[in-house]
Amino acid sequence: MLTESLFKLTCSSDICWICGDSEKLFSVKIKNEDDEIIDGILCEDCIKIQTNMGTFFVEENPIIK
Repeated sequence: MLTESLFKLTCSSDICWICGDSEKLFSVKIKNEDDEIIDGILCEDCIKIQTNMGTFFVEENPIIK
C-alpha cells in the first residue's frame, strides 16, 4: 500500500519510505514487535537512525540504479 502511494506521488518506488530520499537506498527486511518480517526501502541515513532507535534489521541489500 505504501509503495503504491509513493509510486503515484513520485512515479518511482525507489525512494526512502521515511524521508523520501532517492540516494543510497537499501531494500530492507525489518522484524517488528510481533516477530513479523516487514519489507521496506530505506536510505542509509534512515537505517542508521532506526538502528539507533532499536529497530532490528534482518536484511539490508543495496539498491543499485
